[in-house]
Amino acid sequence: MKIFLRTVMVFGLVFTAMQGKAQNLALILSFENYENGPDVRNALRSHNDLLTAYQDAGFQTFAGRDRSNAQLRRLLTEFADALADADNAVIHINGHVVSFGQQSWVLPVDAQNDSLAGLEIDGISVNFLLALLAQKPEQSVLFLGMADRDFANIAGMRRGVSNANIPDNVMMVSGPVRDVARAVAQDFLDPDTIVLQALSANRRQLDFDGDIPIDLILAEGGLPPPPRVDTSAEIESALGLSRNQRRSIQADLTLLGHELGSIDGVFGNATRHAIGKWQKDERFPETGYLNAEQVRRLDILADTARFEVETRDRAFWARSGAAGTVAGLQAYIERFPDGLFAGRARDQLLELLRDDDQNEWLRAVDTNTLQAYQRYLRRFPEGTYNRLAKVRIQEFAVDEPDPHDNARRAEERLRLDNSSRLLIELRLAGLGYRVGTPDGNFNNATRNAIRQYQDDGRLPVTGYVSSDMIRMLLLGR
Repeated sequence: MKIFLRTVMVFGLVFTAMQGKAQNLALILSFENYENGPDVRNALRSHNDLLTAYQDAGFQTFAGRDRSNAQLRRLLTEFADALADADNAVIHINGHVVSFGQQSWVLPVDAQNDSLAGLEIDGISVNFLLALLAQKPEQSVLFLGMADRDFANIAGMRRGVSNANIPDNVMMVSGPVRDVARAVAQDFLDPDTIVLQALSANRRQLDFDGDIPIDLILAEGGLPPPPRVDTSAEIESALGLSRNQRRSIQADLTLLGHELGSIDGVFGNATRHAIGKWQKDERFPETGYLNAEQVRRLDILADTARFEVETRDRAFWARSGAAGTVAGLQAYIERFPDGLFAGRARDQLLELLRDDDQNEWLRAVDTNTLQAYQRYLRRFPEGTYNRLAKVRIQEFAVDEPDPHDNARRAEERLRLDNSSRLLIELRLAGLGYRVGTPDGNFNNATRNAIRQYQDDGRLPVTGYVSSDMIRMLLLGR
């Protein structure tokens, strides 16, 4: 092994810890459950102990468990970006480590086991990790906790790490997973312990290579505990969102295409799931809880989407309902049932239908047939001559059919045309019943809405429109 002691040796020299508190960084990666090779025993159990030990020693930690090659890129980038402002830096990895010639790789859990070329593509270069730590000369250590079994049978590949290309002023410590983890937690991170002392205490269990900075102390004594970081839930709670603000957030999420159930100002599981999906789309951490920045971002995106919807709404109104025709108003309501002009469209549509009431009644009287009076009621179920039409229909009525078939036949006798059916659907929808898309066709959603209305109104629950239902629904009595 290549070993250099970076110090001036003086008899009786007493080593003392550097004054001041260091901002130290630790990148901790553990790989246990491999897709294409044997698992690494104790890797994840050691990971949890190591994470606690480094944090208790005051390190800022970047940690990952069973990550794939692609998932490691962001973590490595974040660690590399933070190096410039760090004092001491440690990379600690548990997992399969393999070598070929002078090259070594740490293998993520999705590494292939069929070729050396695959290892070069999938693996994390140990040389790269050492070069990264070389930015902190005499202030960095690479710890490798290695598997005790071969990853794969590939010609020329061997288990373990090559030590031929260790940069100057960088130290590497390697050994079995549990031995390295124990040594780090008990000795290397023992407050005010010099690295050389920790190596001496573990020289039989561990291998160490490179330049050993004997005055390096990874954990200074008396370090204050790391600052407490508020959880995502606490950060959102600190915003003090009112019930109306929460409703507004739910409405914004719905507008952006995220389904969350009712807009009630209560952030239940459905809302949390929708927030998480939105955070993922916007590349925020997927926590399901919001912070101030995310609330502002959500508000901006929703305002933009709302403006686009309103622009389409106004344009379609100009092409359809603004003309004031039955067809145009019906088209607008179908396209924008909750649109800017939906209330006006429904009022105008009802008014237009009323204007034809007199003419339709005169036509029915002139024709004086059952079908003519039924047509009148279909078109104007709440018309001026509603009761007279029913009296005339009763005069034309034949014997009643089987009671079980009465409801369906009674609706058929009403002969509701498309406009009358649409009017019924609009009135039901206006009362909060879900009728599907108002289009004059009584589908399953419409039938269910009719049943609910009949049940609420203490009418016979049949799912078919009756004259009593029409009177109650359209005339309010």
